[in-house]
Amino acid sequence: MKALILALMFTASLVYSQTREIEDYIMSPEHDFYGYNYLNGPNAGRGNTGIAGENDISGVMLNPASLVIKSKYSAGLQYSYKTTNEISYSFEMSNGGYAYDLKHIAPALQGGFGMNVTKTLGAAILYSNPGSIRFVYKNFGGGVNDGELTEDYSIHTVILPVTYDLGKIKLGIAPSFSFYRAKMTGVSTITQPDGTGEVNSYFDRFNIQAGMKVNPVNNFSIGLTFTPGFIADLKSDEDPYPATFKVISKQPFKLSAGIEYIGAKQKFRLSADYNFQQTSKLNGYLDKHDFNIGGEYSVNKSLALRAGFFTIFDIRDFEDEDVSFPGKAGDFSQYFLTCGLSYKINNFDLSASLMDSHVSMGLIKLTIINAGFTYGF
Repeated sequence: MKALILALMFTASLVYSQTREIEDYIMSPEHDFYGYNYLNGPNAGRGNTGIAGENDISGVMLNPASLVIKSKYSAGLQYSYKTTNEISYSFEMSNGGYAYDLKHIAPALQGGFGMNVTKTLGAAILYSNPGSIRFVYKNFGGGVNDGELTEDYSIHTVILPVTYDLGKIKLGIAPSFSFYRAKMTGVSTITQPDGTGEVNSYFDRFNIQAGMKVNPVNNFSIGLTFTPGFIADLKSDEDPYPATFKVISKQPFKLSAGIEYIGAKQKFRLSADYNFQQTSKLNGYLDKHDFNIGGEYSVNKSLALRAGFFTIFDIRDFEDEDVSFPGKAGDFSQYFLTCGLSYKINNFDLSASLMDSHVSMGLIKLTIINAGFTYGF
């Protein structure tokens, strides 16, 4: 149990409330700075923009109203990979410190099938792994752990997006059912007190994303999406807390807006998005405000090139008197430069994207690769 207690103290993210609720620190959007898998298909190469664009099934999670299936049917598959990032702090008043790695969990993929039901109605079904992260703890306060204590967190989601075209306005909804799973290994439990135990936590949840896309004039569009927030009760196969406490996961609501301009003869398109999440509902965190810009240039009918930029700001609240974080504000902020291309071969659209945040000044510097294809028939 000692290793488990150290892990909880290390994260400094559990806060007890008067209602005896414990806010889980792993199954939370606070880790999206690494955990988000960017399964947005070709859009990843242009700054992960596309809320106001036209997306095939690979980018439908940006906005269900953006779904465009150019053939009667469409199928697609994509995969993302993230590099490992070490985070370490030392304590000035002692010889102690701590360090841990953030690691990719394979496979981070998304795949599905879509069809045009009528000229105005489109639908799809997809499986997605939108978020996953592994913590490998290496030392606590000068004591070496050698990576024996790890925590994994993954989200597995089935989505059923539907879009309806009214002409100047397109509406979309994306009902989804998600399986949230977390696993801590290398801990002492009742059945395995030697420090080799495993604790699994989980919950399942239905949710629905709503989106709209408006074309007020030719070559210009506006997009808007909303995803409700929720609070879920966690279940665990080895509960380390007294029965009087309830462990919860908070997933605050999301609101996104975007614009897109398409140039003459559709040779190029420019996009800008804004993404908000009310993460101030989490103890010790600020609201998320992130920005995305990107562009695409069609070289010919087969080849398209993309580039972009987006932000992931550090949302830890260092002014919160109830929660203490190591380091300083901005340590987890990232500025991503992106590029990508796609190539059309017969009915196949192949794409590859690179996202890199090594221009950032903080502790998180990632390289993320996304590759995939769609097939129309």
